Amino acid sequence: MRSLHIHFVTLLSLTLWCAACSQTPTRARCVQCGMPIDPTSRWTAGVTGASGEEQLFDSPKCLFRYMRGDDGRGASLPWFTEYYSQERRPGTSLRFVLGSNLSGPMGADLVPVEGEQAARRFAADHVGEQVLTYEEVDEARLRTIDAP
Repeated sequence: MRSLHIHFVTLLSLTLWCAACSQTPTRARCVQCGMPIDPTSRWTAGVTGASGEEQLFDSPKCLFRYMRGDDGRGASLPWFTEYYSQERRPGTSLRFVLGSNLSGPMGADLVPVEGEQAARRFAADHVGEQVLTYEEVDEARLRTIDAP
């Protein structure tokens, strides 16, 4: 009887351990498009929402679409993953290259680069059409990103 009890406890423990191991943690989803955000992505961006929580985006264009739309009202402190350093930088300190030959997780995108010179060099190296400040990225320019 004791042997049966030990086998039962062992089997129960093994079952619980396997169940715990098989659960995949839920990945964050882009607030704008709903796409799962790859934690190793070089394109992640974010803002502080109106209620103070951090909101994540899978790409710069998703963050800009959110901020330029009604849903982004009250959001602040936008940040982007800077292309060269791969570090989180405030959006207002970056330049954004529009029309380059690089693709983000959602296709064509704006590429955040720190410094005007670095952004112009990036644009020259990657067929970028325009170098924009954070304030210059408006709805009209966002519409050109995915235009045929």
